[in-house]
Amino acid sequence: MGGRGLAIATVPISVAWAAIIAVGVVLGLSLGVERNEAGELAEAADISIFELGTGDCVRDLPGGEETTSVQALPCDQRHVGEVVGSFEFPEGDWPASTQCSPRPRTAS
Repeated sequence: MGGRGLAIATVPISVAWAAIIAVGVVLGLSLGVERNEAGELAEAADISIFELGTGDCVRDLPGGEETTSVQALPCDQRHVGEVVGSFEFPEGDWPASTQCSPRPRTAS
């Protein structure tokens, strides 16, 4: 009897694993940001702020609260912000506020 019960139990377990894998594949495909050949956003999407790159535009800027995602969109659509550059802090402790302040630049 034990072998028959085990054989019957494997069917729903296999179906559950197949469903979990299918959901993972769908989420993996839908979470990626679609870009055109030039690397520009192809359509509006909620993305991580860490996925933003130079030239990406955002619909709204968070108002003082911390955030980890924004709605990015192609720059030919109405937007309030655009990433114009980026830089990395040196390794180690968090730098002083004077090192974090934007440096003024002159247009050339």
